[in-house]
Amino acid sequence: INTTRGRTAEAIRDLIQRDATYVKRFQPTLECLVNDQSISVRTCAASTLLAVAQHDTPLALNLFDKLVTSDDRLLATHYVDHFLFYGMGQHFDRLRPYVERMLKSKEPKVAEGGARLASIAALSHKTAAALVKQAMADGSSQRLGVAQVAAHNIGNASCRAWCEEHLLALFNDSAEEVLQEVASCFRYLEKQPLENYKNLITAFCDSAAYQQDSFSILHVLDDSVHRLPGMTCVVCEKFLLRFSDEAKDIRLGRAGDVMTITKLIFRTYHQHQREAEWAPRCLDLIDRMCLEGVHDVKTGLDQFER
Repeated sequence: INTTRGRTAEAIRDLIQRDATYVKRFQPTLECLVNDQSISVRTCAASTLLAVAQHDTPLALNLFDKLVTSDDRLLATHYVDHFLFYGMGQHFDRLRPYVERMLKSKEPKVAEGGARLASIAALSHKTAAALVKQAMADGSSQRLGVAQVAAHNIGNASCRAWCEEHLLALFNDSAEEVLQEVASCFRYLEKQPLENYKNLITAFCDSAAYQQDSFSILHVLDDSVHRLPGMTCVVCEKFLLRFSDEAKDIRLGRAGDVMTITKLIFRTYHQHQREAEWAPRCLDLIDRMCLEGVHDVKTGLDQFER
């Protein structure tokens, strides 16, 4: 956007969005822009192709072919990503070679974007399943792209099964960034009853992803406006079992989670105190925290008695 030709591309985009007749008028200029020697200019031109596609999709696709002929870095830019994303719905077979090219790229962000696009395509195109399988078998950048789509869409009933399958496969990934991403999946369930995700929560609590990020699920449970699932007790048990030493050290991040754990245990007991499965386990956890000298337990007891 800091080049004259880049600003020109954006001005043409705005005109085409308002009036389809500008597509034909500016077609020679568009040909020049998509073949420009500057990758920065071609990045801006990608936004213009989004506008062209609204009126003349075949032309936009042909111009896109010329735009991304050589430099893989262009495939990781914002507007190119948007062009592929919006185009795959009706033109997946036409755009599939670009996704395949991205998956094989040595540029981490390009490979990540390719896996993300492959995963999005797999939600509506069965033929894209092979691309996701390839991404899962490749490097951490590709697995991160799959993790992003699975985490962001776990709350969507139409693709929950796909998302859960891939989250479970990535809960024990070797890459920290992948673990961080899959652990964030619970943030996208804030407005849903978590009782429906018992299997996912159980697997998460025994995984490397919980080790990487215990805060996300605790935060979602704490903020939930629904009745807490009895599984909350399991989440708290696993926390104390795995992180009790860290939780006692105020210099570490786990110490800040102890207050949340205490609130969750008492809240779960209050909501399930008549249930034989969960009430005794909550009381056992309270006893354990008292014996281990967790300082927030007394506050929880006082509040519960009131």
